[in-house]
Amino acid sequence: MVDTSWAAEGSIAAEFDRRYTDSRVSFTTVERLTATQVICASGNRYYRQDGRIVGGQRIEILPVENQAVRDTIAREQVEQLRFRLYETCKDVRGGEAVMLAVLDQLEQQIAAARAAINNPTSA
Repeated sequence: MVDTSWAAEGSIAAEFDRRYTDSRVSFTTVERLTATQVICASGNRYYRQDGRIVGGQRIEILPVENQAVRDTIAREQVEQLRFRLYETCKDVRGGEAVMLAVLDQLEQQIAAARAAINNPTSA
């Protein structure tokens, strides 16, 4: 059972979706708390007793600091980075100056992915 005592009006929450082979995460703001539900800006409602989505399954609300959320964000960022790196490197031609410029782009993309993993709600 998920503890939702961390949820407060105005706090950022992770909507953790386990419906897929690889979990997915999106962020929303807690708009309101009732006696039985957490109501989010995304339009979703969650049961306070267990954090599960109302009327659905395999989606729950979790704190941003939850390790499963952090692991999923890290995996998503690395997957996206893989595609960005491929696009940057495909069909690259040129001399030393071009290769150094490509390396600069790669370093910027890696730094952006690292920043998104370290602070997922600002990405």
